[in-house]
Amino acid sequence: GVPKEVVDRLVPALQKAWEAKEFKDFMAQRGFGTIWGTPDAFAKHMAEEDAKMGVVMKALGLAKG
Repeated sequence: GVPKEVVDRLVPALQKAWEAKEFKDFMAQRGFGTIWGTPDAFAKHMAEEDAKMGVVMKALGLAKG
């Protein structure tokens, strides 16, 4: 995993960018929503999305296993 000291520096910087009006406007203009989450919540979300994508790819014959 990523060292704790890296996470401790990146998370506040990313949250500051996420809270910026420019970022919110940019995302809204393109039809995207935003949700802030902890690193652990993001990792869980990505694992769930990867699992869903795997099911779809297998169903389409694009992945084996």
